[in-house]
Amino acid sequence: LYRYGNNVNSYDIAKFVAIFFMVIDHVGVFFAFDNQLLRALGRLAFPIFFFLIGYSKHFKLRWNLLLLGTIITIIWGTILKHWLPLDILISAFLVKIILARINKENLNNFRFFFVIILALIILNIVFFPFISYGTIGVMFAICGWLKKDCITKSQEKICNFFILFSIIFDFITQNLFFKAGLVFS
Repeated sequence: LYRYGNNVNSYDIAKFVAIFFMVIDHVGVFFAFDNQLLRALGRLAFPIFFFLIGYSKHFKLRWNLLLLGTIITIIWGTILKHWLPLDILISAFLVKIILARINKENLNNFRFFFVIILALIILNIVFFPFISYGTIGVMFAICGWLKKDCITKSQEKICNFFILFSIIFDFITQNLFFKAGLVFS
């Protein structure tokens, strides 16, 4: 029996796909000598995981994320002398803090999301070197959060715009910071 019922749902399938891409990314890093094709495919895991964080709407802070992320960061820093950016688990912890504080009544306010987009772009420039994926995790988590609650046509338009913007912004930053998006060119 499955934990939440007898049937596998789309949330479960999305988790499986994200884990699959994460494995591909790690194979590309550790076993294929930083193979850019595997890394580019593996980078698809991140947006899916963070979309699911928002979609689940489970924003209870799990301190084990912060602890495990800190331990991994210390191990990477000690072994590889690679202290920054902080581990992605720390990013997930921070995203949960941010999402828990967004006011649900702002779902219909396009200006609210425009301000959030602008703030996340500016903050991404500042935080990208320090936190894994900068503020892009917040963008994808908001996408999941919005998608879960899109009820009216206006909410759906805002939601779809925000999702499209996040995908484009992620693609651009992947190319700028990771050089992993345009492996086929």
